[in-house]
Amino acid sequence: MHEPDPATVRVAIDGDLTVFTELTRAYQAHVWHFLRHLLSDATLAEDVTQETFLRVYQRLRTYRAQAKFST
Repeated sequence: MHEPDPATVRVAIDGDLTVFTELTRAYQAHVWHFLRHLLSDATLAEDVTQETFLRVYQRLRTYRAQAKFST
């Protein structure tokens, strides 16, 4: 999975929900598969994936550009 362009992340941080949705779609399957393996429960993995992206959205302004977005 490649990292998004920092300018794209900046637009999401500035409040563009369309761009945030695009970022979510780019990472959603990867996060779900990781959680599915970790939790051994597809439904729980889906719930935790949704919670994960809600937290990402809530804390997006704290993102440091020198870090990978995927972390």
